[in-house]
Amino acid sequence: MNVCVAGKNNIAVEILDHLIANYPEHNYVACLHQNDSGINSFQRSFKKYCELKQVQTLTLEEVQGLENLIFLSLEFDKIVRVEKFKGARLYNIHFSKLPAYKGMSTCALPILHNQKYVGVTLHLIDNGIDTGDIIAQREFLIGDNTDAQQLYGKFILEGIELVKENISELLADTVSSSPQPAKNASYYSKYALDFSNLQIDLNKTAQEIHNQIRAYCFPAFQLPKVFGHSIYRSELTDKKRVGKTGTVMFENGFYLTINGIDYQVQLFKDRVGELMDYCKQGDFEGLLYFAEHGYDLTQRSKEGWDALILAGFNGHLALVTYLIEQMDWNVNTYNNNGTTFAMYVMTYASKQNTYDLFKYVLNLSAVNWDIPDYSGKNIFDYALIYNNQIVIDLLEAKRIPSAY
Repeated sequence: MNVCVAGKNNIAVEILDHLIANYPEHNYVACLHQNDSGINSFQRSFKKYCELKQVQTLTLEEVQGLENLIFLSLEFDKIVRVEKFKGARLYNIHFSKLPAYKGMSTCALPILHNQKYVGVTLHLIDNGIDTGDIIAQREFLIGDNTDAQQLYGKFILEGIELVKENISELLADTVSSSPQPAKNASYYSKYALDFSNLQIDLNKTAQEIHNQIRAYCFPAFQLPKVFGHSIYRSELTDKKRVGKTGTVMFENGFYLTINGIDYQVQLFKDRVGELMDYCKQGDFEGLLYFAEHGYDLTQRSKEGWDALILAGFNGHLALVTYLIEQMDWNVNTYNNNGTTFAMYVMTYASKQNTYDLFKYVLNLSAVNWDIPDYSGKNIFDYALIYNNQIVIDLLEAKRIPSAY
């Protein structure tokens, strides 16, 4: 049987990886999203994964010519016409609980509309837009402070699980489905929101302002701006409006307090660039200053670097110790390419011939030394590449199972 996974991001990567590992008897091909650059970002590149795994990539037209085909659309960007396929079975994952929110902007619109629950849907593909019969769904709660990027990540995770739950039946052609109801259906086109010209309407309730900020916060691509400041999160307060709606009642280096129609809302300024610089430079006082003012130290750069990765890569033992021992940081954190904190520390030790930080990390029981990056290499493979014998000996002295 021919199985085509068409789409992008972690959902396409993880489902194809799952299929190859668990159903090796089939022939697998991929169809790529047109915007996939082959570079990992906040989500993995499906194109890069296919190159690494030597999976054949085809155009949609080439896929349409395949016989005995199962077609899985997972964040695919092209219109699929059923009649152009040779009797294929066509399935799609849509990021909403259909029949609601057919179409686009499903990470932003439910937040703007103050929805409490959303879902993901596995459905048959027909010639409509997300109108095919429903096979299965998963529903989940949107947190009060969840932003659009966080919701997208949740959609990805829930979508992966939904496909995995039903994949055996999809392959065996034993799934059942039911038509979508007309009641409570909604559709939004790509023109419903203009992400190139985001405007925050401050003449709204505090909740509505808060929802706008959350809906437009997608740090991998954009942040909303208010009075010239990029805003990365917001919080409702219990303080009633004092004065004119939309005016700034308080401002410091970290946040603005603004009047809504009813209550005040706090809008937090994005300063992630400064945070990353502190970690690169080992500026402990700067980091503490941000922490004392409630700044979110867990923010990441567009490369996926966090505070611990940057402190480790630049050899700042005091900063690393503070983050791990005082902030309970995840010592197995990794960047967009899957490069782990331990790999960065080992790289610093290997190149700089300085070992105090590496020895500290070697004694951390929570470190998983066998995690590979997305290219399949682990810390032992890179230790051999750098060929620093002291580093290699330190790894061996810990009696950690190695790849060499």
